[in-house]
Amino acid sequence: MKNLLVTGSPGTGKTTIAKKLSKLLSSEYLNPAEIALRERFVKEYDERLRTFVVDIELLRNYLYELLGNMSKSYVIDTHLVEAIPQSTIDLVIVLRLNPKELFNRLRLRNYPLQKIKENVQSEFLDYILVKSIELFGEERVHEIDTTGRSIQSIVEEILEVKKDPSRKKLGIVNWLSREELIKWAFDSGIIV
Repeated sequence: MKNLLVTGSPGTGKTTIAKKLSKLLSSEYLNPAEIALRERFVKEYDERLRTFVVDIELLRNYLYELLGNMSKSYVIDTHLVEAIPQSTIDLVIVLRLNPKELFNRLRLRNYPLQKIKENVQSEFLDYILVKSIELFGEERVHEIDTTGRSIQSIVEEILEVKKDPSRKKLGIVNWLSREELIKWAFDSGIIV
């Protein structure tokens, strides 16, 4: 297996996990958002969300050339799954996190409230999981609930799945089925 994509909502642990995996697998760590900024694949800056809007097409074309290099393997860290050329990825790991914990992590990062709400709503609705399955197919996607888990246990699970793809899991998280989370989301104004 060559290229591994670690994705999920911002705050789920992608960067920490991807960097650890890249070292363990002797692969190069790659963050497409950093590439987009460095190469100026940016359409605009969204003041309200305090974030850059990436030109997905330009980034995807650049990554296709880079990831197609057969002499290197990469661990890619991004929530921009639509920017990753499907043919270049062997395994997609979608990290999930309890929306309440995600809210707290993003608040600690000083994200604007609207950006926090959008990311928590995305987590509730399985947006990145659904998008990953749509783009890469069920056979390449593995879902992990990172809530309350150590970095080491998550990395070990990924290495096991990499070694034995029959261990892949999907559909293990359904935040919308948890009444206490739905109540919290309405009470806190995350969902209106």
